[in-house]
Formats: sequence, structure tokens, C-alpha cells
Amino acid sequence: DNSPPTTSPTSAKPTVPAAVCVKASVKFMAGSSVPMVEIDYDYPGSDPLPSDWVGLYPCDTEMPPRVEPTLWAYTCYSRVCRRDPVDSATGIGSFIFDDATLASYSSTRTSLTLQEIVTTQPGCYRVLLNRIEGDSAPPYDKICEGTEIELYEQSL
Repeated sequence: DNSPPTTSPTSAKPTVPAAVCVKASVKFMAGSSVPMVEIDYDYPGSDPLPSDWVGLYPCDTEMPPRVEPTLWAYTCYSRVCRRDPVDSATGIGSFIFDDATLASYSSTRTSLTLQEIVTTQPGCYRVLLNRIEGDSAPPYDKICEGTEIELYEQSL
């Protein structure tokens, strides 16, 4: 029998990119050389917690990061909401990283302000939505990886 071997069709599953549940966009106010970073998050299906937080990491950071973020904030932004009732976290919202409104809790030894970032470490940053599990040290549980942004000082 010289007929070619028959092969059954293979069903290759198409790779569907994971939905982006956190997005960052850079905005400049008139007369300011320092950017603000608008954060939008949408992850109600991932069991959101009040302790979930958003961090900015240099784009060349190995994933999952084993380092602290350059800048971070809880999803509630303006205060420590880590111990709030679990049902208070909806997983949908937004806030703006702005040096004028950065919460004092986010000013740690390893964190930089936007002014410091654009002055000393400008460039590509990736936004990550993270969860603290156990002690508060990296690596953190990544809920999702978001968009990339360019942080730079705007010439006036």
C-alpha cells in the first residue's frame, strides 16, 4: 500500500491574550513638566480585595518582579485601605498618581515621586496590579500585567 499516511486534523487552540485589567496613561497639566499617571482598573471577576495595589515597574524588570515597585498605591489610593471589609473592594475604579496627592504610606525608602522618576530614572514603565499574600515583601501575587507608559520630563 503506497498511499500517504493520513493525519487527523489537529485543533490548535488560538492563544487569546489575557484581558488587560489595569491601564496607565500619562497626562501633563498646563505649565507642569512633571507628568501625572492616570490608572484605570477593572477586575471584578478576580475576587478583588481592599489590599490590592498598583505598582509601576521599569519595563526591563524581570516578571514576576522580585523587587519593590518604583511607585505604588492601594487601589483606594488616598489611604491605607488594606484592612477594610472585603466586600468594600469592587475591583472597578481609577485614580491618578500625582506628586501633589501621593499618600504618605506610598513614600517608602524604595519609592520615588514622579518628579524623582522623570529626573533620575525616566523611560518605559509597566503597570502591574498586585496582591499582598502573607508578609509584605516581594515577590507579590500578580493579578494582572497592564500597559506600558513612557515617563519623562516635558519641556516647557
